[in-house]
Amino acid sequence: MLALSMFIPTLLTTLFNLEVSPANVYYISTGRFTAPTVFMSSIQIWGWLSLLRLISGIFVLSIWGSILFPDLPKPYFFACLVLFPLILLPEFATSILQDRQRFKGYNLATLVFPIFQLIFIFLFLWVPRSLNIMAFANYRADMFILNLFLAPASVGI
Repeated sequence: MLALSMFIPTLLTTLFNLEVSPANVYYISTGRFTAPTVFMSSIQIWGWLSLLRLISGIFVLSIWGSILFPDLPKPYFFACLVLFPLILLPEFATSILQDRQRFKGYNLATLVFPIFQLIFIFLFLWVPRSLNIMAFANYRADMFILNLFLAPASVGI
């Protein structure tokens, strides 16, 4: 399930990036536009694409989500929708670094963004589980405290 939930935003990024990254490289390298102008245009395109993708994704997943992905829980769907803009923006930004021939920054950005993505997934998956573990431990701690001050029969032992 996790592999599928990671595959969906990557596939959406590939299908719906509108080839902005190669266009960024082309327009900056030919001198038709400056890097700041291309960056601001990329941010605007990113914002509109992200908004359109989120709205259409919520619509599609709420109607056909259980048909298209019957075994994938709904929270994974919405994590996929949140990850799409987080994957798309670095792709647009790194294309500007690539054109400016700042390969050290380009390589660093290419490595850092997947690490942030992994951290997001880790937090998304493990924070709810750790809360369940803490609730379970809290319940057990209550039993031990009651056992300490009262008889074991009071806690059902």
